[in-house]
Amino acid sequence: MKGLNLIVLILSILAMFTNTCDAAPKGVGSAVKTGFRVISAAGTAHDVYHHFKNKKQG
Repeated sequence: MKGLNLIVLILSILAMFTNTCDAAPKGVGSAVKTGFRVISAAGTAHDVYHHFKNKKQG
């Protein structure tokens, strides 16, 4: 579980840097959109983890 949390954290940080380091800033809407995308990716990773965890147990 700790390894998955670390991977999600690293990927979310990379996603924020790749979208916000443009030469011309896009505005606040872009940052909010990126934040929601990161939260969504973290939730999806969590669901996939639990799916495989439950598959192994039962």
